[in-house]
Amino acid sequence: MLQIYRWKPAEAPEPFTQVFGLVLTNDHGLLEINGATLQSLQEQALPAFDSIVRSIRFIPAGADASSRPSGPAGVCQSSG
Repeated sequence: MLQIYRWKPAEAPEPFTQVFGLVLTNDHGLLEINGATLQSLQEQALPAFDSIVRSIRFIPAGADASSRPSGPAGVCQSSG
């Protein structure tokens, strides 16, 4: 689920676009992801953010090391 918000702080010269994403996980409940960009850059940034959120995959805690994708240790791995 992705939600998009637009706002302009009083001291900012340009409005911001903020994206809030929730990724449902089997073991951990929900993972919250946030991103923000200047509104003038949202046409480039929002598709990239959407792609990142949709590419997130979770490695089961008991997975054999040979079956896990390479990358830093942790429970979250982006496939993009």
